[in-house]
Amino acid sequence: MFIYKIAIITTIFICSGSTVFAQIKGKVVDVEAGALAFANVLLIEANEGKKHIKGVITDSTGAFSMEVSPGNYMLSVSSLGYHAYQSEVIHLSADQVTYDYGEIILTESNTALEAVTITAKKPLIEQRADRIIMNVENSILAEGNTALEVLERAPGVMVDNDGNLTLRGKQGVMVMINGKQTYLSQKELTNLLRGTSSASIASVEVITNPSAKYDAAGNSGIVNIRMKKNIQAGVNGNTYLNYGRGRDDRYGVGLNLNYSNGITNFFVSYDYAFRGEKETFNFNRNFYDGMVTGTPSRVSNQQSTTDEPLVTNNFKAGVDVNLSDNTVVGAVLNGNVGSYSRYSTARNIITKPGGELLSNALTNIDNEEKWNSLGGNINFLHKWDNNSELSADVDYSRSSFDADQLLQTNFEPLNNELINLSMRRGDIPAVTNVFVWKVDYSRTLNERISIEGGWKSSLVNADNNANYDTLRNGNWEIDQQTTNRFIYKEQIHAGYLNYKHNLGNLEFQVGLRGEYTGTTGHQLSTDSLVKRNYFQLFPSLFIRKPLGERHKLQASYSRRIDRPDYFSLNPFRFFQDPFLFFEGNPFLQPELTHSAELSYTLKDKYITSLFFSRTKDVMTSVVTQIDEINTSILRPQNLQSLTFYGMSFTMNQDLTSWWSTNNFINLFKNAYAGIQDGGTIDNSVWTYTANSQNTFAIKNGLTAELGAQYFSKSVYGLFERDAYYVVSGGLQQQLFNKKASLKLVVNDLFRTRTFIRNINYRHIDMHENINLDSRIGMLTFSYRFGTQQVKSHSRKRGDDDIQRRVKGSG
Repeated sequence: MFIYKIAIITTIFICSGSTVFAQIKGKVVDVEAGALAFANVLLIEANEGKKHIKGVITDSTGAFSMEVSPGNYMLSVSSLGYHAYQSEVIHLSADQVTYDYGEIILTESNTALEAVTITAKKPLIEQRADRIIMNVENSILAEGNTALEVLERAPGVMVDNDGNLTLRGKQGVMVMINGKQTYLSQKELTNLLRGTSSASIASVEVITNPSAKYDAAGNSGIVNIRMKKNIQAGVNGNTYLNYGRGRDDRYGVGLNLNYSNGITNFFVSYDYAFRGEKETFNFNRNFYDGMVTGTPSRVSNQQSTTDEPLVTNNFKAGVDVNLSDNTVVGAVLNGNVGSYSRYSTARNIITKPGGELLSNALTNIDNEEKWNSLGGNINFLHKWDNNSELSADVDYSRSSFDADQLLQTNFEPLNNELINLSMRRGDIPAVTNVFVWKVDYSRTLNERISIEGGWKSSLVNADNNANYDTLRNGNWEIDQQTTNRFIYKEQIHAGYLNYKHNLGNLEFQVGLRGEYTGTTGHQLSTDSLVKRNYFQLFPSLFIRKPLGERHKLQASYSRRIDRPDYFSLNPFRFFQDPFLFFEGNPFLQPELTHSAELSYTLKDKYITSLFFSRTKDVMTSVVTQIDEINTSILRPQNLQSLTFYGMSFTMNQDLTSWWSTNNFINLFKNAYAGIQDGGTIDNSVWTYTANSQNTFAIKNGLTAELGAQYFSKSVYGLFERDAYYVVSGGLQQQLFNKKASLKLVVNDLFRTRTFIRNINYRHIDMHENINLDSRIGMLTFSYRFGTQQVKSHSRKRGDDDIQRRVKGSG
């Protein structure tokens, strides 16, 4: 009831004003009706001073839009190589909601353009009505990093050492690539993001309250990674080469080629990366005879060193064909091949509080993972007179993954005992097949009303096989307790409808999405079968109210779901060392969330938001112990609830002509409640985070960037993570008439990015400290080549959503 009261009060508050706002829109094309991207559009007051009110740049389809109050205006449009356009005076009355210029045709000038280079540049951070966009291709600090490291700099996003993401302090983030869900387990997604170079990424979109058009998965929101694409005519491309070092070498190379003649567009890309990483790990546990009180009966201290090389190969090829001015079909083939190894040496010493030695074990662990993934996409798009649009996609991918593991532990003798040797080996192959098809339709009914709807079906089949052997008397024997085969099948069928209405001084969108989910988890060794079938409705509501030209209010509400992935459901045991292992939970339930948000925007630069959500059956990692054998078990489990609320502030400002700053501040509280091991969980804390990105234009093509992040103490389930901060800096020099650039970046200048977390619950007392390989120096050279023509025909896809689908195991 609390959520509904907030929604009612917010609606009344927003509807109480009377300021009228109008939208001006249009599309800029050439004489052949080809879209002109990056054209400059200026709105001018029709008075004696002719003051410039607003300015925008057309998108890849040549479209533009802007919102203004009633008045008299003129429009000025310009683009390199074309004659400028200026409109007649138009009058926007108080009752006029939209003014559509339609197609504005620019004619070519006689000025030669062979030497002209496009320099239009988006800001590092953009704030849209429903999302925050970080333009990675404009960030110096992103150079030479992986996609996972790029996400750490996105406003509101946090990444832990295992690659798990949180958004504004809350778990349950859905990661999409070019608007498409990856359908990967958390482990596979982490490997994929670690293997994707930042050089391939155009932008990262952070959507905290998605509409019904998006999958209902991801109860804290969506992080959408947009990959680069080339829209220029002729033959063109870019290449890059980088080298860096932390505690080990890192290097990469990539090539992107594109050919477009206005009707057919061919594109191909390849990226190779090697990422060396070495870390140290301290893991301390206190064991008690009962609850965590008094003096422990045993103390375990474990120190490890790891060497973790990662090798990735990513490739993509595709074609788009414009069958007519309004119809395009396309096909994309993409793949990912890679390997990740973790070579670890761990010393575990167990003593009594007085120092008496109880156990001294040295463990060598060799873990080698390999994967390959191949996916294909066929897409179709048709438009009718800019009023309606139909798109369709069909995707299929097959991913194979294999992990070979060898654990060798030597228990040093105590007194007159003999050396005890324990050896375990594992072969863990997995194959995942994913088939997805979807269709979307949108239509503008009139100047005030538009609708959109669609259908999506996905089928997932994952076959996981874990084979473990132990060495007994010099012979390898099957470990029946840990060897298993797990087959997971999932089907999701969803339909949605959005209705959008502009009332002049108020704009709202209401949506409803229905999803049917059917899952089957079959554990073959025990013939255990878990089936689930359920149907859920996911409503959404967005209200936007302008209060003059400088002030805006926006409110939103949505209901979302987060389903467990098949890795979390898989009951297999995955050993980190002989004293710590992970196992899945086949009885995990999906978690459901109600979310509400109210935001205020000033001059499109300053945004303040209040947010609240309540999650039922929240999934989180918990730790249990087998005290008799000094072993800890990490497994996912449902807790009763998570209550999450707070506020955020965003500021984008040009402080001087040479210094621009983007800042994000977040204050929130996570409160977990539930039952675990017979005890009551009540874990909560207020957390403060800050993210500041600053860009400095020096001179002669030299720019600098300085970024800083701070994260105070936070909680996730039973865990509590200590505070840390990160400062990074970089320089960029433009070369060869701005066709090339040389970038030098140092991440985590003071090596302050730590990963320290603790658990103190009932009989569990743990402390974990990982010394991350985070201070990295990276030098990158990139070069653009080809025609670089301003004139281009759009692929007319309406969205990047029909480009790349990545579903690899790495």
